[in-house]
Amino acid sequence: MVLPLLISTLYFALKEDPVEYIEIRTNPGMVAKVDLPDKSKVWLNSQSYLKYPQKFTGDTRYVEINGEAYFSIQKDKTKKFIVNTPFDIKAEVLGTEFNIEAYKKKNQVTTTLVSGSVRLSFLNKDNKEESVIMKPDEEISYNIKNKKIKLHTSYIPTQIAWKDGLVILRNTPFEEVLKILSKRFNTNFIVKNDLLYNNSFTGTFSGQHLHLILEHFRLSTDIQYKFIDPDISQNKISEKTIVELY
Repeated sequence: MVLPLLISTLYFALKEDPVEYIEIRTNPGMVAKVDLPDKSKVWLNSQSYLKYPQKFTGDTRYVEINGEAYFSIQKDKTKKFIVNTPFDIKAEVLGTEFNIEAYKKKNQVTTTLVSGSVRLSFLNKDNKEESVIMKPDEEISYNIKNKKIKLHTSYIPTQIAWKDGLVILRNTPFEEVLKILSKRFNTNFIVKNDLLYNNSFTGTFSGQHLHLILEHFRLSTDIQYKFIDPDISQNKISEKTIVELY
């Protein structure tokens, strides 16, 4: 049986009392909400991983993610909050709301600040640590390969709508739309006509109905789509929904 949310508990024995860690994983297409020991809240997007101690001790609250997560952090000036990623970049906050996408299989970490402040620390191309303090409504991407950061200007609701079960588009390029939908609906899109990438879309969609969004595309720009039946040859069935666009 495949569970939409997997939770496990780890124990690490130290010189003092044992430290209990909790691990949470989300399956493809699933979103989970987690309450941390300090009453901070975390939303985990599809195929994401979160690890945190059952109780925060000392002067630092550490958590670890692999994937995408939205954080709403309780302010505590005596205990800074640090989010570690699988890469050479971490986020340090006191009290704030932000989104961070750091999938281990990708070559980029993207952080979007909604409110408060975040200090991003990362290794530069010379393997020396640098840091930058983000302002609200800023989005910064860190390239894993060349170890450079880039400041983006984007429509924040589009980046964080997933935590509320929504898809929000605002003049969003077609390529970015497909990335959002692929993650949300665990879908592999096959684009048969490169001219489709010239399109951009605006709209707000709720619910779990991919075909309704595709119908919106068809009616507004005449994009055609077709759901592809899974290949059952050699007993190989794709876990993803496959949609052909032309």
